[in-house]
Amino acid sequence: MWEVVLWPFIALALFWLLILLIYPYNYVPFRYSELNKIPGPKGYPIIGNFWIFLTTSSAEFFPLIKEMNDKYGPILRFHGFGRNDIVINDLDVIEKLLSSTRYIKKSGDYNFLTPWLREGLLTSTGSKWHSRRKLLTPTFHFKILDYYMPVLIRNTDIFIEKLREHMDEPFIRINNFTTLLTLDIISETAMGVKINAQEDKEVEYVKAVHRMSEIFQLRQLTIRLHRDSIFQLSPIGREQTKLLKTLQGFTRKIIEERREEYKTLKNGLSDSNGKATKRRHLAFLDQLIEISEREGNLTDLDIQEEVDTFMFEGHDTTSAALSWAMYLLGAHPNIQEKVVEELNDIFGDSYRPPGSEDLARMKYLEQVIKEALRIYPSVPAFGRKLETEIEALGYRIPAGANMLVLPFLLQRDPEMFPDPEKFDPDRFSSDECQRRHPYAFVPFSAGPRSCIGQRFAMMEEKVVLSTVLRNFKLESLDKPKDIVPLGELITRPKDPLRIRFRTR
Repeated sequence: MWEVVLWPFIALALFWLLILLIYPYNYVPFRYSELNKIPGPKGYPIIGNFWIFLTTSSAEFFPLIKEMNDKYGPILRFHGFGRNDIVINDLDVIEKLLSSTRYIKKSGDYNFLTPWLREGLLTSTGSKWHSRRKLLTPTFHFKILDYYMPVLIRNTDIFIEKLREHMDEPFIRINNFTTLLTLDIISETAMGVKINAQEDKEVEYVKAVHRMSEIFQLRQLTIRLHRDSIFQLSPIGREQTKLLKTLQGFTRKIIEERREEYKTLKNGLSDSNGKATKRRHLAFLDQLIEISEREGNLTDLDIQEEVDTFMFEGHDTTSAALSWAMYLLGAHPNIQEKVVEELNDIFGDSYRPPGSEDLARMKYLEQVIKEALRIYPSVPAFGRKLETEIEALGYRIPAGANMLVLPFLLQRDPEMFPDPEKFDPDRFSSDECQRRHPYAFVPFSAGPRSCIGQRFAMMEEKVVLSTVLRNFKLESLDKPKDIVPLGELITRPKDPLRIRFRTR
């Protein structure tokens, strides 16, 4: 008898346990009468229309989103589990969203990054973000970036030698090489530390960075792992805890050491013999320590947040951009040779490394880089969680909803970019750029929350690609129609990009 009475309670408890396991976000009381007017696929109780993504692989994500946008766009709604995502593909609304300081809070997906990055520039919001952005912007002034050139050149030379070692192979999986290159560059420019990832990819810190990126991707795509309490109890959550000890412990140790060295790095101070030392350029970390010592407004934890943020942001995105650019150049030999002609005009028969003035003259190469970022933006989607209501295309979208911008979709709009799948760097000639809507091309986002490191990324790509093309001819073995990009945190190919390198 008691068993008969208990069964309804047991069933109810199991039901709520299931909801707890799959319900990732705090419920926000939306005005559903407004949101229900926004077009989108059919929804069901609790799960809404997120059921579409439960059976969608990352390889199917972009075709699905394009299909949904063609059917419902330029605004469509995905909802479920108390969450509302509004995908917007209208340029005027995107400009309104991204250009305003009212809508600067990142969407909920960025919370997955906070265990590592805490509240660095990428994830912070409100007054903290405003003050930190203002504080950090001068550290990316072009005159300061020029001092990073020796680091870029030295690590690119190692990259070239690594490619030479594998030239006899049928092809090179370029993504593996660019990831190690960009890790070496960002560790030395951000922390002032040589981790020698290209020489020894088994370094514990290098492996930890790789694995953390994989965990972010996996968690983003697995709804049952969205809730922190559930994720932390899972095997992958426990693995992340161990990785964080490695990553944050490494950064913390470097910060402590650099604080001790600060006096010998500062201009005008004396060495142990009382002789004045010559100022050398400071890594990003050293600049933060200098600001901290001078103004007293950055703690070691504040500094660690920003250094970890730039370690994360500064390697994977650039690695992807370099890989896609080399692949596209290898698939379009006529465009590749046009870049080489430009480089010959700049360098002639000289084997000297590039300088800042040389980079400024690489106009066509810059068009190539931008066109590669148009077709394969390193970050295929980014979002804002509304803290105040916004009106978009006649719909009133309340606070609490996520507004999503997808450069991967936006930058393939045939009205802005005719024949959008074609690789055509001439789209970024000065005349073509002037005729387009300023928010049609946003690989680094735009407005106040645009990527603070985009100038550095462009400089890095020019150094690497120009050096590669001065040494090698590239031949891509895969046809563009056969390349499947994955809808993940970073735009990666489903299968490794295969490129054959031959001495030029």
